[in-house]
Amino acid sequence: MSQVEKSAVKSLLSMHRTYADLDEYLESQLKEAGYAGVDIQRNPVGTRITVSVTRPGLAIGRRAPGLKDPPARVAQRFNLPNPQIAVSEVERPELNPRIMAQRTAQIVARGTAFRRAANWTMTTIMEAGALGCGIGVAGRLR
Repeated sequence: MSQVEKSAVKSLLSMHRTYADLDEYLESQLKEAGYAGVDIQRNPVGTRITVSVTRPGLAIGRRAPGLKDPPARVAQRFNLPNPQIAVSEVERPELNPRIMAQRTAQIVARGTAFRRAANWTMTTIMEAGALGCGIGVAGRLR
């Protein structure tokens, strides 16, 4: 392997590490808004960041606790060139596994029995039109 290939691989890995860090950061910031994921697109002009949430009103707005950092701070923190942040609403949150896992965790944290929460989640997903789903519950639950 030549030096050029190593540097290309290293740059690709560092880019994906930055994307993973950005994903974790946005998940912690937008927990209340129903964070579903982020789509990052690099182009010659800059970086387009599209954040998917179930309740966009909680992610953007005057008194929204969501995206507190303006794009300039995100650019500095994650070393992204000219970021443009857009928020999109998830059309069918029942078909997004990340959202449904968060909802199930919230239900169990409120004190509902974990079997009931898992069955409710499965029923909701199947009624939304999914062909199947698998739910795994683990940890100290009782």
